[in-house]
Amino acid sequence: MDEPAVTFAALIHPHLQQTREQALSSPVALLVQDTTDIDLSHRRKISGVGQIGNERGRGFFVQTVLGCMAQEPFVRIPAPEGEQR
Repeated sequence: MDEPAVTFAALIHPHLQQTREQALSSPVALLVQDTTDIDLSHRRKISGVGQIGNERGRGFFVQTVLGCMAQEPFVRIPAPEGEQR
């Protein structure tokens, strides 16, 4: 996608806005969180991804508050040599 106007923020904004409006109209809103890993291990030449799953998995995570109250894609930063997390 080589279109500057097409960004993650622009794509997700209408969903976030609609969910916020619906949540504000209710006396109680449950915000349930989920983290999904996007596995791109089969795409060998792709850049900007990090480790997922076992040491051979490559991709990124999408952390979502279900109902799209918030969503943030992120890449896991590997631990420094000799450090365990």
